[in-house]
Amino acid sequence: MNEVFKYSYVCDGEQTVFEYLFEAFSISCVKVYLDDKLIENNFKIYPFTDRCGGKVVFDFAPLKGKVLTIVRELDFSRVCDFQTGGVLRAEDLNYELNYNIACLNQINNDLKKAIKLSYSSDNVNPVLPPAKAGSAIVWNDKGDGFDNLKVNLSEQVNYVEDCVNYVETVYNDLTDIITNSLDVGILGLFNNLFSLLKMYYPDAFVDLKYISSVADENIDWGFVSDNQNVDVEDNGKL
Repeated sequence: MNEVFKYSYVCDGEQTVFEYLFEAFSISCVKVYLDDKLIENNFKIYPFTDRCGGKVVFDFAPLKGKVLTIVRELDFSRVCDFQTGGVLRAEDLNYELNYNIACLNQINNDLKKAIKLSYSSDNVNPVLPPAKAGSAIVWNDKGDGFDNLKVNLSEQVNYVEDCVNYVETVYNDLTDIITNSLDVGILGLFNNLFSLLKMYYPDAFVDLKYISSVADENIDWGFVSDNQNVDVEDNGKL
């Protein structure tokens, strides 16, 4: 049976008392987060008498929209020290076993959130390389481990922005040509065709940047309908 040891609330700006129902073992094991930020002030923790739960009481209500999370975080250590020839009480033994099982559940929960290799990746070294500022972690040439790759994020962002701006310029230029020289009804067909290409062939827009010559007018490039079935409605949309 999986024990619930995390409770989350969306604050309404008025509520100051929030309950949890897990066995905390000690107050120090109860951690409180607001939007994933650990907080330690402006509240008190009151465990229930049977230790299976308690409540967090704030001095003033957390701001509306904040996500409040109450979670149990255990230290992996012995809580009972059994002495040779001493009294072995069932209460102490159960407490120790419950604590150990709770620690295992905490580890299991953390493992579920971890990135794991697929079952077929038997010959992969999952150890990451030493951290290097400004580097990205990539698969090595053999595909069996990771390497650092020096990247310039500013250049990558600028390159993407240049591509987007170039595509928009081409689109606007072609729109002007169609609007000024052909029947306006064709513009709807062109818009839909452009949207399809953008959705299914995004790499094509990157390639547009490197086109340096015009198409050969003597080659019959055919039509879209030669390669796939295209339904054209009366309103001029694909």
